Amino acid sequence: MADDDDAARTALLPAATLPRGRTVQVGTAFAIAAVLMYFGGLFGIYLAERSVVRTAGLEWIPGSVDIQLTAPSIILWTYIISMPLAAWAVYAIRRDDRKHAYMAFALVLLLGAMTINQAAYNFDSIGAVADNSRAETLIFLIGGSHMVLTLVGMLFFLFTAFRALAGQFSSRYSDAVAAAAMFWYVIVFLYFIIWLLITVSK
Repeated sequence: MADDDDAARTALLPAATLPRGRTVQVGTAFAIAAVLMYFGGLFGIYLAERSVVRTAGLEWIPGSVDIQLTAPSIILWTYIISMPLAAWAVYAIRRDDRKHAYMAFALVLLLGAMTINQAAYNFDSIGAVADNSRAETLIFLIGGSHMVLTLVGMLFFLFTAFRALAGQFSSRYSDAVAAAAMFWYVIVFLYFIIWLLITVSK
C-alpha cells in the first residue's frame, strides 16, 4: 500500500527540466573551423606568391608603398585589450551580473568599431599610392576579409546583448555569450597572424 502511495505521489511531480544543449557553441565551432580554413588558404596563397616574386628578384611590395608599423600595432593592442572584456562578459552573465555584462558588451563593440575605423584609414593610405600588383590585391583581400569578420563578431556580440537584455541569457544559459567570446578570440588570433605576415615580415 505504501508503495502505491509513493508511486502516486511521484506521478504527480512535474518532469525534470532537461539541460539545454550547447548547439550555439557547436555551431560556432564549425563556423570557426570554416573561417580558419578560409584564412589559411589566403595565407598560403600570400606566402606562395611572395616567394615566387622574390625568387625572381623582384620587389614584392612596391617601393612607393610604405606600410607603417604604428597603425597596425595600435589595432593589435586594441584587439588584445578587447579579449579580457569579452571574457568579462561571459564571467558577468554566468553570475547574473547584468549591469557589468552590458558594460562588457558595450566596450567590446566600441573597441571593435575602433579597429575597423583604424584599419579602413590604414588601407586608404596604402591604396592612395599602391599599384595594381599581386601584393596589393592580396593585402586588401586579407585585410578586407578580416574587417568583415570583425563586423560579424560585433554583430554576434550585439545579438547576444539584446538577448541578454530580454532575459534569455543568464547563469542557467550562458553558452551563446561564451560562443561569441570564443569567436572573438579567433578574430584577435587571426589579426595577430596578419600583423606578423604583412606588417612585420612584409
